Amino acid sequence: MSYSPTFATNKYANRGERTHKGKILNWHIQGTVADIINTACLEIIEKEKDMGWKLLFPVHDSIYVVGKSQQLEELKQIIEKKAESLGLNLLVDVKTYVVRKIK
Repeated sequence: MSYSPTFATNKYANRGERTHKGKILNWHIQGTVADIINTACLEIIEKEKDMGWKLLFPVHDSIYVVGKSQQLEELKQIIEKKAESLGLNLLVDVKTYVVRKIK
């Protein structure tokens, strides 16, 4: 007795195949963003004392840094430079949040 696998050709199998391909594409995108974020975090840590920054934490595709708002452009350039080193032209969005000290 031999076993011959059969492949479903119905619409549910095709949907599963599309879902699988979408997950593979998403995995590549997330992996690339993680590489950019990790290398940017290393450079930010190296410059923390000189620039007066404090890297709080990276989350998914974001980096949270405490610093002066005048230094935003430099932070943005670090991330863009890391993306370009991988041959990517990405839009880097930098946002500011005003935080008050609580006494």
